[in-house]
Amino acid sequence: MHIARRIISLTTFALALGACSGLPVQPNESPAVLVDGAATSESIDVVAGGPAAAAAGDRSVEINVYDMEDVYFQAECEDGTVSELVAMTGAIEERITMHTDGSGTLHMKVNTKSRGLSGTGVSSGEDYRARERTVASYQQADAGSMGSYRQDFRLVGRRTGVEHRLVVRGNYTLDANGDVVRDRSTVRMECSV
Repeated sequence: MHIARRIISLTTFALALGACSGLPVQPNESPAVLVDGAATSESIDVVAGGPAAAAAGDRSVEINVYDMEDVYFQAECEDGTVSELVAMTGAIEERITMHTDGSGTLHMKVNTKSRGLSGTGVSSGEDYRARERTVASYQQADAGSMGSYRQDFRLVGRRTGVEHRLVVRGNYTLDANGDVVRDRSTVRMECSV
């Protein structure tokens, strides 16, 4: 439904979480990398409970900042037209919060927000206002896991008012073996001139 070169897709991250059968309770301390290494992050870990993070009630928070330099976005609209290639600048901040409950179920939430995110049309030079917002939640227990996610990415031309919006959302359930039981996801691209 859309064409992208090194497109931002934190949704892939949310889907990949469900496929991880042995997801650690504490966040990985190595820097995260997005598609093709186009965006890297600086990571800050905040862990309550110290080394016994697997115990019920412990909570950890990981904050990653993804630099969007060298990331490009291009949309294919419903009428078949293709937008110009937009070079992104700025960053996206991701906050991952994890905790276990009394039954040992892992609960995780992912939220993102834009930090000075904007774009420049490669062919026209037009400046674009940009916004990216992702909200995802995930639960993993011995019996399986489930999650839901919504990603909203919007570009609006400052001079022309041309708007491109990509909305990806869905929910899924995996059994104890990591096999997909249910996967309902939608991808919607909106364009206005």
